[in-house]
Formats: sequence, structure tokens, C-alpha cells
Amino acid sequence: MPKNIEIKARIPSKQKVENYHNLLTQSCGQAEIIHQHDTFFNTEKGRLKLREFFGDEQKKEPELIFYERNDENGPKLSDFTQVKLGNKSEGIKEVLSCAYGVKGCVRKKRTLYIYQNQTRVHIDEVENLGDFIEIEVCLRDNQTEKEGKEILINLSKYLDISNNDLVEVAYLDLLSK
Repeated sequence: MPKNIEIKARIPSKQKVENYHNLLTQSCGQAEIIHQHDTFFNTEKGRLKLREFFGDEQKKEPELIFYERNDENGPKLSDFTQVKLGNKSEGIKEVLSCAYGVKGCVRKKRTLYIYQNQTRVHIDEVENLGDFIEIEVCLRDNQTEKEGKEILINLSKYLDISNNDLVEVAYLDLLSK
């Protein structure tokens, strides 16, 4: 399975959101705006979600994504696998809903920046939650977890992400609180 090293942090103010956009535009160039709706299903382990795209992104194929990640503060390893669903997403969503039950849904506007061809930085505006930043270092086959954490920590310092703003859990878990 592919692996990421990642963090998520709450963005405490709209000014900080603007600062992140400015810094990331300088270092990454133009961003992509993506409107996502994630439906999570009950599972015994990990998380299983069906991701659909809305607005201008309707041309993007829906995806089924399974991932395992510990709920812990700071950089964490995420093992994941995903598959594009083509035009079958509604039928697959219905089957998974019947078989496992829907755990919850997350809607967000995601601004995606790609940093040095390896790291995905998301500025997420999550419905009913607020603004967040996520950094995902996509580990290459020959890279260690330690190397990925180093990249993530350096980028976090550059962006001045406060440890006090780090979030341990998924958006769905925050919505459930």
C-alpha cells in the first residue's frame, strides 16, 4: 500500500488562512480548488470513504479510499489504497451503505498545492468545522518514514504551524464530537 506522513492543524484565523495561501503560492505556484463530499462507512478497522466531487470538479472520477492511521498528535504514518469508480459511484455507495452502514459525511472546499512534486498541502474549509491545513508527504519507495517526517517538519516550520493547533483525528471524528 502507498504511504504518507501527514499532519492536520486547525487554522485559528482568516488572516492565517490568507498567510498560508500567500506562502504556498510563492513556493508552489497556482493551486487547484476542489469541492469534495466524503461518505464514510462503518468498518472494523481503518477508515473507508467514498469521495465525490462537485462544482467544476464533476469531471473528476469518484474514488473509494481505505486508509489506516493512528489518531495521535504530530506527524503520523498513513497506509492507504484507492480506486477510481468511474460512473459506478452511486451503485457502490448504495451497496456499501446497505452492507456496512454510513458512519457520516464530510463536505469541504479544498485548495490543493503541490510542494516539490512530493508533498500535497491542503487548505480545507470544512462545512460545520472551519478552516484546516493538512500536509501529506507521499513517501517514495526508497524513502523511510524518518525522511518523510523531516520533509514534513521543515515545511511545517516554514509555514509556522503551531503545535497547539495540531489535530489528532479525522474531520469525521471532529464532527461527531
